[in-house]
Amino acid sequence: MMFVTTAQSSSVRELVAVAAAVAIFMTGIYFIAWWKIFSKAGYSGARSLLLIFPLVNLIVFLLFAFSEWPIQRRLRGVDRPHGGRGS
Repeated sequence: MMFVTTAQSSSVRELVAVAAAVAIFMTGIYFIAWWKIFSKAGYSGARSLLLIFPLVNLIVFLLFAFSEWPIQRRLRGVDRPHGGRGS
């Protein structure tokens, strides 16, 4: 049987606390980055919060990757000659 001393237990708690702090920090960076990506694509940045939910995050990611973005629709409208009408 293995015994854990108080010093070992304290260092384990410190390690867990540091790991939790790093995980929270990295999660924040993840959501900030996705918020910016959604915003630049023309969507609401709040859509990044959908990435919290399992399976929903996969669906949102795939829709985001393979659908036409609002910014693309706007740019295509600007690029048309004669005020947006075809030739």
